[in-house]
Amino acid sequence: MEVYVSTTKEAAAIGGALLAKWARWKMTNSGSFEDMTGGLMPGMTCVAKPHPETAKVYEGFLEIYDACERQVVQRGQGHLKREHSIKI
Repeated sequence: MEVYVSTTKEAAAIGGALLAKWARWKMTNSGSFEDMTGGLMPGMTCVAKPHPETAKVYEGFLEIYDACERQVVQRGQGHLKREHSIKI
């Protein structure tokens, strides 16, 4: 995913609006953030692009990250039992 910074003083509002749009969009679509925006980011400047070889390394961590995030959410809701804890 490319990294953007706001070129306006309303960065927080733009960020919040993009996150809301992304959440709504993901309810009926399975594409990427770039698919959602069509590659256009008004009021934003791209400051970094991923390196494919580095991105591949981090993709290997996604399954573990997702499992850890689920565990944190479950603990926050008080539903996690010790026997379901993730061992890393």
